[in-house]
Amino acid sequence: MNQTRITRWAAFQNYWTTPLRVSPHPKQRMRAYLTYMGFIFLVILTVQLSHTISEVAAIAVCIYCSAKTALIFAVCMFVTDEWLVRLLFPQWGALSTRTVGKFWLIWLIGFLVGFAVATQNIWNFDVPYIKQWTGVSATSPIHLNAWEEMARAFPIWVGLTFFIIQSHLKRQLQEELAEISRINQTLNQKHAVESAPPSLDSTTIVPPSEPTVPPSPVATSSPTLLGTKKFIVSNSETTKALAPESISHIEIEEHYSHIFFKEQEAFEKVIVKLSLKKALEQLPPELFVQVHRSYAVNMAHVYQIQRESGTYMLSIDKGQFSIPVSRQRARTVLPQLENFWQSQ
Repeated sequence: MNQTRITRWAAFQNYWTTPLRVSPHPKQRMRAYLTYMGFIFLVILTVQLSHTISEVAAIAVCIYCSAKTALIFAVCMFVTDEWLVRLLFPQWGALSTRTVGKFWLIWLIGFLVGFAVATQNIWNFDVPYIKQWTGVSATSPIHLNAWEEMARAFPIWVGLTFFIIQSHLKRQLQEELAEISRINQTLNQKHAVESAPPSLDSTTIVPPSEPTVPPSPVATSSPTLLGTKKFIVSNSETTKALAPESISHIEIEEHYSHIFFKEQEAFEKVIVKLSLKKALEQLPPELFVQVHRSYAVNMAHVYQIQRESGTYMLSIDKGQFSIPVSRQRARTVLPQLENFWQSQ
C-alpha cells in the first residue's frame, strides 16, 4: 500500500512539474481562451435552457445570458494570464518557465476572478431592447446563491482546464517526437558516412612518385575544438588533463563527479569531488549540455535518442551508456541537440 502511494505521488509530481511549451505569440495563445469561452457558453446555455420554458423569447434570453457570462470568464482569464500574473510575479509567471502545475494555478486565479465578476454582473440584469422586442425580461432564469453557483461551476472548470492542458501536452509530445525523429535522421546519416568504406575513383591515377597524404585524424563524429584548454581533474590517486572532446558524459553521485572519457578507443572513468555546475563552467558550452540534475553529456558523443516509458534516453557511443533526459530539461535539450548536429 505504501509503495503504491509513493508511486502515485511520484506520478503526480512528474505530471505537476511537466514543462509546457507555451507559444510566445499572443494570437496562438488566443485559441485556448476562445476554446474556454466557447465551452463555457455551451455549458451555461445547456443549464439555462433546462430551467426555462421552450419559448423563442426565453431561448433568446438564455443565449444572451450565456454569451455574456462566457465572455466575462474568457476576458478575466485573458487578463489574469497575460497581464496580472506576469506583472505581479514576472519570473514565476514567465511563459518560458510554465509547467502544468503553474498552468493549473494561474487558470484557477482566472476562474475565481471571472466568477467574482460574473456573479456581480450577470445574474441580475435587464436588456431594454430584448424586453421591448420579446416582452420577456432578460434576467437570467437561474437564481442561486454564489456558493451554489461555485459548486456547479468548479467541476466544469476542472474538466475544461484538464482538457486544454492535455491538448497542450499532446501537441507538445508530437513536436518533441518530431524533433527526435529529425535528430536521429541526422545522426543516422552521420553514422552511415563514417561507416562507409572509402571509394577509389578508377579514373583518378596517382603518380607513383607522389607520396600519399594520410587522412586527418580528426573524427567527424566527435569534432575537436581547436584551441580549447584541457580539463584538469585530480583526486588522491591521479591528476589528468583531459581534452574536452574526449569526455563523453559526467554523472553525479553523492557529491562526486564520475567523469567518463575515451582513451585509446576504450572508456575510462575518473572520480573527483566536484559539482556538476563547477564542471560545466570549465567545459565548452557549445559542446556540453546538462540533461538531468545528475547528468551532463557531450553532444558529439550522442549516438541515438530513444523514448522509454515516457522518458527520453540518450544513447552514448553506440549504446555503451544510456543517459536520461529530465522532463524539465527536454524543452531546451532537444533543440540544442538538433542545432548542434545540423551544424556539423
